[in-house]
Amino acid sequence: MIVYSDLDGCFLDIDTYSYVKTIKYAQKLIDSGNILIFCSSKTYDEINSIMINIDRQMPYIVENGGGIYTPNKYKFWKDSIKIENTNGNLHKVSNSNVNIYKKIKTAREEMGIKIDTYQDLSINQICSITGLNKYQAGLAKNRKFSETIITPLNDCEISILEKRLNQLNLTCTKGSRFYTIHPNDINKGKAALLLFEKIKNMKTGTNLTIGIGDSYNDESLLNSTDISYLLKNKHNKWEAIKGNNLIKIDGVGQDGWIMVYKEITNIYK
Repeated sequence: MIVYSDLDGCFLDIDTYSYVKTIKYAQKLIDSGNILIFCSSKTYDEINSIMINIDRQMPYIVENGGGIYTPNKYKFWKDSIKIENTNGNLHKVSNSNVNIYKKIKTAREEMGIKIDTYQDLSINQICSITGLNKYQAGLAKNRKFSETIITPLNDCEISILEKRLNQLNLTCTKGSRFYTIHPNDINKGKAALLLFEKIKNMKTGTNLTIGIGDSYNDESLLNSTDISYLLKNKHNKWEAIKGNNLIKIDGVGQDGWIMVYKEITNIYK
């Protein structure tokens, strides 16, 4: 089977970003012949640091579907960017070449709303707000396909921002903790389907797809897989989102992810 999984609030603890509980289950899942694809708002650098510790070669989807990383054994796209000092390539999903940060600067000046992204803050400021260490904050700041809003915004401000961004062919997506701004022709589900179309041609076995998520930016992913699992958020509640054959898991973060692992490896052997 092919398992697409969000990271924050699922495979990772939402507050500490730890995956000490889940790492062995990820390794078992892959070693059993399955494909595990992380699909997150995190950057290539952030997910790569996790995969180095898992010590397995798998594709993954970065920045809410903005890019797809594939190891060299998956030669899917000829126009992919070769990443230095790695055995893989990064495929850009969006057709847009817009400078997102410049558009955000223009929009916030026009609207008179304070909107800070990672690019506006120092590493120390990012650490203070997110709880990341300095190394992790540096990885999070190195964005290629999107920008993350750090400033808390109320519903009225979000509504005004969304309308202005739409005029700029951008969209604002709510994640487990922050909003992400990216081109409006990408999302997690689109990237997951693009990658699935490539993988299924490899004839790797079952084409059953499973999605795991916990927040609004996972909705497109959960609607793109055959079966989807929704974990509770940090407030111990399920978000009001839909998915294909949606199964709600009474678990949060790593504990919920392990519950999904045990269920799918028992049912879909």
